[in-house]
Amino acid sequence: MLSLAVKSKGLLKISLYHPSIAFTLLRCISFALSKKSADILDNFGLWAGISDSQPILDIFIRDSDSPVHLHFAHDMVGESPMGYTVSSVDLYSTIANSLGSFDYFKGSTYHSIDCENGFVRMILEDRSELEASLLICAEGKNSKIRKKLNIPVLSKSYDQSSIVCNFKHDKNHENLAVERFFHGGTFAILPMKSGYQSS
Repeated sequence: MLSLAVKSKGLLKISLYHPSIAFTLLRCISFALSKKSADILDNFGLWAGISDSQPILDIFIRDSDSPVHLHFAHDMVGESPMGYTVSSVDLYSTIANSLGSFDYFKGSTYHSIDCENGFVRMILEDRSELEASLLICAEGKNSKIRKKLNIPVLSKSYDQSSIVCNFKHDKNHENLAVERFFHGGTFAILPMKSGYQSS
């Protein structure tokens, strides 16, 4: 999204693409997007290209085994959904296809990075050289660029793992998202397209 915003201002000339964050890791994952996020995609002309989305009309939130729950209903605030569940592949493909005017450097990671005189110089493993006045690092929590540039970070391990899966069910989810908070972690269900599949 940041690349799209910079591109819309005519400022971005180079895009470095890492296949490690492509479909291999995201093929089965779904994202919950807020209504505002969908509006941002729409402003970039992308929302119409996302076909695999499911509106979230209601959200139930419960704390552990409490008999009381919070119910956020879309019709209490307007006609629009609270958000959407979107296939990662659909979202990724739509954004990637919109970057057709970029220069791509596929299949190669960086060998070294130097910052001098207001510019960033990057040498890739295939010895290609890139130079720019702005480097956008979007590698996630284990960023190699952050480590190479010695950028400090505060971290804390919760010694927890998560399970992400898609499943089918007999009853229609009726566009309902559920979230329950337990002492050991969070349990969440997102409605997917078709009405009989959730993530």
